This record gives sequence, C-alpha cells and structure tokens, in this order.
Amino acid sequence: MAQAAGVMAFLVLLMWPYDAMRGETISRCSKPLYLLLDLLASAAAVARPGTPYVDAIKLSRKVSGLGLPLRTFARHAAADFGDRRALRTELRRHVDRVNVTFAEAANQLASTPESSARRLSELAAHSANSIAAGRFVALLPEEMIAQDTPLEPDRLDGRRLGSAVLLAVVVVTAFFIVLSPLGAPVEIVVTLALVAFPATVFTLLAFRYGLSEATRLTRSIGSFFSASPPL
Repeated sequence: MAQAAGVMAFLVLLMWPYDAMRGETISRCSKPLYLLLDLLASAAAVARPGTPYVDAIKLSRKVSGLGLPLRTFARHAAADFGDRRALRTELRRHVDRVNVTFAEAANQLASTPESSARRLSELAAHSANSIAAGRFVALLPEEMIAQDTPLEPDRLDGRRLGSAVLLAVVVVTAFFIVLSPLGAPVEIVVTLALVAFPATVFTLLAFRYGLSEATRLTRSIGSFFSASPPL
C-alpha cells in the first residue's frame, strides 16, 4: 500500500511541471493568452525593417495555429456559464470572425510583412487584453473584425437544402435499418422510404426556417427537376 502511494505521489510530481507548461494550473479560459502574447512578440519582431523572410513565415504559422485554441476557449467559456446554447453559438461565431480577421492580416505577410505584422500586433494585443479582462464575448471591437461576406441567395439555398437532405438520409436510413429485422416486405419498405424521405426533408426545413421557406425551397427542387434541359 505504501509503495502504491509512493508511485502515485511520484507520478503527480512528474506530471505537475508538464501540466504547468501546458497551462493546466491556470484558468482554462486564460490559456489563449500564452499564444497571443507569443504571437504579439513575434509580430513585433517582424514589424521591424529588414526582418528575414523566414520570420514572417513563422509568424504566419503561429496565426494558423490560433484557430483551434480559440474555438476551445469559446467552448470552455460557454460551459462555465452553464453551457447555454445561445451563448455557445454566439461565442463560436465571434471567435470564428476573430480567427478570420487574424488570417486576413496574415495573408498579407508575403507582400507587406511590416504593415501586416503591425496589424497582427494590434489584433493580438486587443485579444489578449480582452481575455485578461474577462471580455470573452468581445475579444476584438466590432470595428476591427472582418465583416461577414453574405452568401449569394442560390448558395444559401443550396446549403440549406444540402444539410436537410443529408440529415434526412441519415434519419430515414436509421429508421429502416431498425425496421428491416421485423420482416417487413421489401416493396413496402421501399415505398415507405420514398414517402418518408421528402416528408423528412420538408419537416427539417420547416422546423429550422418556417413553413413558407420550406415550401419555397421544396418547390425550387421540383422546378429544377421539371425544367427542360438546356439546348
């Protein structure tokens, strides 16, 4: 028993420095601070005239590695407040926009490394300060965040229809996998599937976007297949 306790104590002492280096001993919502401060230092170095090209490449890679930690940060912040769905969605959307803002600045490092590095320094400083102050839903002020590019109407309709169709396929397939061991005739199963699939698609669209939008989207599918092919 004493030997087992000694082994456990040794493992705890062995893992503590490793956890400390990973930031486990601080609040999990503060972990991105390490990355942002490191990014800030690297960006300040690249902003100086005559910086080697390889330093700009390293800075760009650090920006690329920022996306997953920020999304994890948003998930942890939402969970700390009771994992509310609306808050989780808001935080995820916000950090995605922040990540796009960082990426757009990093994309200019190849052509204008000094000005892009200064822009990244500003973004990193604002984000780090917001996390340190507990402003998790506003890492960057709205005027600094890249604006969302609205989707074209046909692309937006395509996304809505595509997601509904894929989910309907999963639901109908799962239902008939459960139904098949009961010995139902194949003809009845296929007929039910043909009826259940469009009904499931319409139900999913109506649940998410309302009856009028679901009707419009399903009519657009019918008009597409009924239209004569172009000459």
